[in-house]
Amino acid sequence: MERVGGVAGGRSGGRRARHRVGTGRGPSAPVSRGRRRNVAKDGRGSGRRIAGRDSTGIFPAGLALAPLGWHQGRVNRVALAALFLTVCVVGAAWRWQGLGARPMHTDEAVQAVKLGDLLETGRYRYDPREYHGPTLYYLAAAWFRLLGIRQLERMDEIRLRLLPSFFGIALIAMTALWRPGLRRSGLLAAGMAVALNPFLVFYSRYFVQEMLLVAFTAATLGAIWRYVRWPSRGAAIAAGLGAGAMFATKETAVLTWAAAAIAGAVVLRMPLAENLRSMGRRRIVGDALASVASAAAVAVCFFSSWFTNWPGVRDAFAAFGHFAKRAGGQGHEKPFDYYLHLLFLWKAGPLGYWSQWPLLLAALPAAAAAVRRTNADPGARFFLLFSLALLAIYSLIPYKTPWLMATPIWGFCMLAGFGVQTVWNTTVFGRRWLRWVALLLLAAGAADAHRQNRWMAGRYRADPINPCVYSHTSTDLLNGVRLIDEAAGVAPAGRNEMIAVVAEEYWPLPWYLRAYPRVGYWSAVPDGLAPPAIVATNPSLAPDVERWIGSNYVPTLVGLRPTVGLMIYLRRDLWDAVLAHRGAALSP
Repeated sequence: MERVGGVAGGRSGGRRARHRVGTGRGPSAPVSRGRRRNVAKDGRGSGRRIAGRDSTGIFPAGLALAPLGWHQGRVNRVALAALFLTVCVVGAAWRWQGLGARPMHTDEAVQAVKLGDLLETGRYRYDPREYHGPTLYYLAAAWFRLLGIRQLERMDEIRLRLLPSFFGIALIAMTALWRPGLRRSGLLAAGMAVALNPFLVFYSRYFVQEMLLVAFTAATLGAIWRYVRWPSRGAAIAAGLGAGAMFATKETAVLTWAAAAIAGAVVLRMPLAENLRSMGRRRIVGDALASVASAAAVAVCFFSSWFTNWPGVRDAFAAFGHFAKRAGGQGHEKPFDYYLHLLFLWKAGPLGYWSQWPLLLAALPAAAAAVRRTNADPGARFFLLFSLALLAIYSLIPYKTPWLMATPIWGFCMLAGFGVQTVWNTTVFGRRWLRWVALLLLAAGAADAHRQNRWMAGRYRADPINPCVYSHTSTDLLNGVRLIDEAAGVAPAGRNEMIAVVAEEYWPLPWYLRAYPRVGYWSAVPDGLAPPAIVATNPSLAPDVERWIGSNYVPTLVGLRPTVGLMIYLRRDLWDAVLAHRGAALSP
């Protein structure tokens, strides 16, 4: 009698043999119908296990773990979970490295001051003209209350930036939502791409709405993907919750929806959607209504400031008119090919190119398969169309900033996972030697991402040579802030010393002066106000300010942003006290 995998393969023992060969379990362990179906679909059966190795496994099938009661499938699942957790930890390490080192961008400072007002007063009103949606403020307020912080003065850059970093880490974990379309190799490759991508790492350390929007997008599309494969009311509601959070985070969510609709219209024509076609119309309508209701509930809660500001719900739709006008540029106009240059041709002087070429190379096999094959993986085809459509939409809009690329880049990262998976499973002359190509590609991409992340988080964290840096605060401003702190330290009134900021451009100075209770801001020299001991202004207003304060002040010029400076004037007696304090600190 022929023996297969150590189990009798005759008629009387055939059923038991199939159980053992297909699952690695004993004859008494039943095999679920779903398990048999998955084995059949994946093309994995007794033939491959006879060879002694699971073709998609991580360890040899003959690994002796019988004393633990573990079968090969469980070993591979545990190994996969450990590797995927390692990827998440590496991504977290990059996102948490030196969180407080980079100066606060103007947008970060504005968001932080508004958050401080919410913490201190409990009031928030959505503004349809500025600042985007309310989710960032409410989630950050919950985070700081959890930390026991309720005053703007006690906030700091590290705790602020931890919140978007959490969403950046969650974005890595949500790669698993696309299982089993992403198999082991694809899941790990996509997770690595999201974890190490320089753009996603950089903006996961930015206290703005962008990373929240990308994470909510991933959650929404992942829930829709799972609903299409395994229709359920829970998945429909989860998709609605994610869509509502997207809308309450940033108005550009509608552009993401448009790109997803374009891609979805193509993918839903594929065999993947047979589950939906077999469902009754009543069930589909019921699930759609549940999804819309959950999305509306989330949006209403946030825009109404939790039922305390109902006009905010109306303003949520009025915002589209304001941002449609802003789409014309308003000083941020860029040519159509700006994003292509930013992603693939950004020259950083002697440092070489900072680009997404490794990501593009990893994504190409999946893109080619999606275009050429009628039976291409629907997930790969969706991410190809979604990412290209969203990139095209943003390129057509004159208003352009680098952080708007975060969502398209996430889509390309997911496509790269499908690309590595395509190469990993490709057989040439009966052998899968292309797996070495995939490993080399992953290693080269990880090395290049390490190079770029090290520069972006280090010396060039606020330098315009960095493609992610846009109209950023100069590190030189921190020298000006230290000068003001020194002056306050030796002033008779201490931090209660009056500070006058007479400038047209001064952000993020209110963030750095948040601990000073007597700071005033004017766009021109104030009438009837005696000059205080500390005055700050822009060089363009320096002549007017100097006529106001007289000649008894010592100026110091620091950089605020590229092409924008800040003059800090200290009254001479205070300047002399600062110098004396420095001298005393240097003396032995």
